[in-house]
Amino acid sequence: MKRAMKWHNCGKGGEDMAAETLVLNIGGMSCNHCKMEMEKVLRTLDGVDDVQINLETGQATVSFDSGKLHAEDLQALLSEAGYEIH
Repeated sequence: MKRAMKWHNCGKGGEDMAAETLVLNIGGMSCNHCKMEMEKVLRTLDGVDDVQINLETGQATVSFDSGKLHAEDLQALLSEAGYEIH
């Protein structure tokens, strides 16, 4: 798991938000349907800005507002769905 964090003004009332990018290595994804379902579930979370999943490398890159969501929440959600997080 790799993490990067930066602050930016989201333009919503001038409030700064902590934009964090998390790269997760995921085991158990075997098809494009798995990938699409995982992206769909992650995008429904309040605070997730972007999700990119590469089925070939088994990596998910998630950009999110760490003021609303924690990396551990993302990991727990994927684990609960039956995926292995490395």
